[in-house]
Amino acid sequence: MVYVGVDISAEKFDAAFYYPQNDKYVVLTFRQSQNGFKKFLDKLNNLHDDFSIAMESTGTYSNS
Repeated sequence: MVYVGVDISAEKFDAAFYYPQNDKYVVLTFRQSQNGFKKFLDKLNNLHDDFSIAMESTGTYSNS
């Protein structure tokens, strides 16, 4: 299992990938654009492992 934490902002979003099997974090930044989301999805699809994604519920995101 890989755990992914996502922090959204107006122009970019950061994704922290935690690999518990070797206690390693990798933090990547993606643009808030169609291409940025495609790169994020490509990263998820290339994990070759189950993953769980969490996002802090703040601002308008907590109203969904």
